[in-house]
Amino acid sequence: MKKLLLFLLVLIIISTALNGLWEYGQTGIFYTINGEASFENYNLLTGRIFLDVIITLILFIFMSIINFDWKWFLIWDKKDTFIILLLALLASFYVEVNALYLGRWGYSNSMPLLIGTEVGLLPLLQWMVIIPISFLLTRLVMKGSIKNTKRYRFY
Repeated sequence: MKKLLLFLLVLIIISTALNGLWEYGQTGIFYTINGEASFENYNLLTGRIFLDVIITLILFIFMSIINFDWKWFLIWDKKDTFIILLLALLASFYVEVNALYLGRWGYSNSMPLLIGTEVGLLPLLQWMVIIPISFLLTRLVMKGSIKNTKRYRFY
């Protein structure tokens, strides 16, 4: 149990750092708040980073349930990668469409859009890139402190 809590703490720290860098890097360039681009909207920036970390944790829990083991990331396979990327894409698409519909934020003219939609491409890529990297970096940080166990999976 201690190792799981330590893993989750490290995952939260890494996910916060990576998502914070991504969010801050794109906020002033690709997003507008009330029609104006700004790096200074810290409330929205903090809320988006918090949501990013929560989604990362939910995806970790979901993958742990699917794999019947919270140590699934030690023996990561193609199916895990596919599920992570698919769920990250679907979740980010839903969040972006919902936020745009509610007017929480908008895009500047610099934001590349997903072809045939009004949804930005970079926010869709964010979770597809940052979440797997967060898992991998956490695994590297925790290397040696978590022992591998046999995984029981559906095949």
